[in-house]
Formats: sequence, structure tokens, C-alpha cells
Amino acid sequence: MEIVPIKDRAFAMFVINVWYVLGGCYVYAMGLIFMNQFGWRVIVLLTAVPTVVSCLSSCFILESPRYLFVCGRMSELSDTLARMFKMNDKVLPKYNLGEHVEESRGSIPEIFEGDYFRITILLAQAFTINAFIEYGAALLLPDMFVYDYCSDTSLFDDDNSCYMSNSEYLYMLLIGSVSLPAVLVAYLTCDKFGRIRTMLFSGAVTLVGLIMLLICINMYVLVGEAAIVVFFSVLQNCALWLYLPESYPTYVRNAAVGVVNGVGKLGAALGSLITEIVAGSSIRACLTLYVCLTAYQLVCIYLMKRDAVGLRLDDTRAAARERSQSQAQETG
Repeated sequence: MEIVPIKDRAFAMFVINVWYVLGGCYVYAMGLIFMNQFGWRVIVLLTAVPTVVSCLSSCFILESPRYLFVCGRMSELSDTLARMFKMNDKVLPKYNLGEHVEESRGSIPEIFEGDYFRITILLAQAFTINAFIEYGAALLLPDMFVYDYCSDTSLFDDDNSCYMSNSEYLYMLLIGSVSLPAVLVAYLTCDKFGRIRTMLFSGAVTLVGLIMLLICINMYVLVGEAAIVVFFSVLQNCALWLYLPESYPTYVRNAAVGVVNGVGKLGAALGSLITEIVAGSSIRACLTLYVCLTAYQLVCIYLMKRDAVGLRLDDTRAAARERSQSQAQETG
């Protein structure tokens, strides 16, 4: 987000998430085409291809000029700006960076101090719950199709087949494909209605969708309910990822994003583990857990209060302090 103008941040997140969604659809498509014929080893090889492409592509990504400036790496900054303008076929205007005031880089303890303590704790909880449900649901949804969810059959029932059929892979592909329009809606709504309102609305609908999943009528209704949950959870996730880097100035942004995202990954691991344990006894018990966590996440998002639409990403401690004092005077 540091290399994107304010007005284009939502669009940049839209483009990034489109590829994320396409990656998920790619996995289910490969399963539909190859899994039952060639087995899981072929699937692993095929899904490794995008990873290789991603690693190669990262070699061509330019460093953030904002980050280089804060670090005082002026020579690299000038080269990066020149390359950016050349890539976009634009003429680099004359500029004066002024005198750089050396400041130490931000540290992890700083995101738990002052104004940042509250938002860091709330974001960490929101990301943890988001990852917990996302990764847990990735395991739970196939189980809901493979096993007779409407009868709440145990996942450890030996009478049930533990393999997905082609029709079940197709169901997962259809459910995953609704993420694409969700990303588009996130792009259209995050700037118009704000990040927090988008997260609250999408989270509320996700909560309703999870409650609906507790009542299973038939598999076709289940697919529709799951698609609703996936659509609005992806919408919320896009807004949450857009909000995170906008909540911190450059000097401490890397530490904040790393810590919050790292805690979220812990939630992903716990979600995968706990889902398998709880769903082994009852799928409805697992869904009930998701409902409770989503309700708590909504409380965390509501307490964030301060939106980030059009927010300037202040570069230095001095700028951050001035912004904080200004806000205190306005609210005081």
C-alpha cells in the first residue's frame, strides 16, 4: 500500500485479492480434473507451480520509496523513483527531498504503546478469528459434502467414504468462485462506505449465514448458504487487509503488519486443529464455535471506530505525534 496513492488503494487491494481468489479456484479445479484419476501427488505438483511463479515475480518488485526515505537510503530512493516513472512511461518531475532527519526504525514494543496499543490488540484479535474460521472452514466444508452433514454424522464413522467425488469438487469450486465478485464489491464499497462499515456489515451477514448453516435442508441449500458465508467473509477480509497498513505510520508499519499477520497465522493453525477435533464429534458444534467467534470479532471491529478512508500514511514519529495531538484537540 505504501507505493499506491490514496485514491487507488482499494483498487490495488482488489487486484491483489483477485489473484488470491483465482489461486483458490485453481486448487479446486485441479482437484476436480486430476484428483480421482492421478491422486494427491499430482495435485501437490500442480499447486506448486503458482508458488514458483510467485517467487520469480518477487524479484521484479520495487522497494517502497516511502520506506527508503524513512530509512535515509536516498540513492536507492532516486533510482527507484526513476524506474517507476520509466515503467509507467512518465516523465519524472524535478523534486527536492529536503534534509532527511535520521530516526530509528520502529520496533515491536512501539505498536503496543500509546495510541497504537488499542488498535493493535483489536486488529490482532480480528485477524486471528478471521484466519481461524477461514482455514478451519477450508477443512470443514469438504467434510460437510463428503459426510452426511444433515444427519450430523461423525467424521470418524468408518462407513463413510473419506474421498471427495467430482460433484463435490464442483460444489467447492462454485462456492470458491463467489469470492471473485466479493473482491469486486469490496473495491466498490470500501471507499464509498468506509473500511469499518464494510467490515461490520459483511461480518453481520457472515454471522447470519453461519447460523443458517446450522439448519441443513439439503445439499443444494447447503451450497447456497456456504456461498453466502464465503462471499461476505471474503468481503470482510479484503476490508480488514486494507485497513491494517493504513492504521500505522511507515516507521512502524512493518512491525505492526508482521505481528498482526503472525498472530493471525497462529489462529490459522489453531483453526485447522480445533476444527478437526470438534467436527470429529459434531459438525454443528464446530459451526456454533464459528458463530460465537464471528460475533466476538464484530465487537472488536466496532471498537476500532476510527476509519482509514483517505488517511495520509504519515512517515515519521514527528508526523504521527502531530496527527495524534491534532485529533486530541478536535475531540477535546
